[in-house]
Amino acid sequence: MSDAYLRGFAYPLQKNNPSVLIAGVAAFFLPQVLAWAFPISGWVAAVVQAALYFALFLQSILESSMAGKDSFPGWPEHSSALAYLESVFGILGPYVVSFLPLIVLRCAYADFGNLGRQGFGVVSVFLSGPIPYAVPQSPAWFEPVSWILAAAGMMYLPMGLLIWSFFAGNAVLNPVVVIQNALRAGGSYAVTVGLVSGLLVAWWGALSLLSQFPLAWARPLMGAITLVYVLCVAMRLIGLHYFLNHHLLRWERTR
Repeated sequence: MSDAYLRGFAYPLQKNNPSVLIAGVAAFFLPQVLAWAFPISGWVAAVVQAALYFALFLQSILESSMAGKDSFPGWPEHSSALAYLESVFGILGPYVVSFLPLIVLRCAYADFGNLGRQGFGVVSVFLSGPIPYAVPQSPAWFEPVSWILAAAGMMYLPMGLLIWSFFAGNAVLNPVVVIQNALRAGGSYAVTVGLVSGLLVAWWGALSLLSQFPLAWARPLMGAITLVYVLCVAMRLIGLHYFLNHHLLRWERTR
C-alpha cells in the first residue's frame, strides 16, 4: 500500500486550517438540531446539509487531491449559481447513479408513512446504509440483495466521482466506461474501494457505540465529527487514486 494512502488518514487532522473542519461539522450538526427542534424543517435541513457539505467541501477536497496538493483546501467559494449547482451535481450525481438500483429497491419496500413523520426519515432511504429503517414487510431475498447492490455501488462510486469531476456529466452514466477505467487502474483501485468501504463500515459500527453514550444531546455532535473525518479521508483517498494512477488512466479533458 502506498504511503500516500496511509497519510490520507491524517489528512483531516492537519493544523493549517481548523476552521474548515469546524465549518464541516456545523454543516452536519446544526441542520440536525433544526430538524429536532422543528420537525417540518427536516427536508430543509437535509438540503442544507447536502448543499453545504457534500457539494462544496468534499468536491474541493477531491479536486485538490486529484491535483496532488497536500494542503487542506479552504472552504470553497462560488461566484455564480451555475458553479454552485455544478458542485452539487459533482457529488450527488455520481452517488445517485452508483446506488440507483439500491435506491429503487428501498423505495419499493420502504414505509414512507412512518418515515415521513421523522425529521430525516424519507431522506434516510437515500443516504443511510443498505437496510431501510422502516420496512414493515419484505421478502427473504430483500436483505442479501440490498447488500449486494450496496457493494456494487461502492465499487462504482469512487471511479464515478473521478470521472464526473474530470469529464462532467454523461460519462458516469456509461457503466462500460467506468468499469474499463476501474480495471485499467487494477489493484490500486481495489485498494481504494476497500479502504473507503472499510471507513464507512467502521463509521456505521461506531454509531451503535455512540448510541450508548449517556449524554443524548452529544450523540449527534459526535456522529457529525466522526462522519466529517470519514468523508474527508474518503475523498482524499479517491483523489489520490487518480493522482497516483493518472499515467494509467490517460485521461484528457473534454470540457
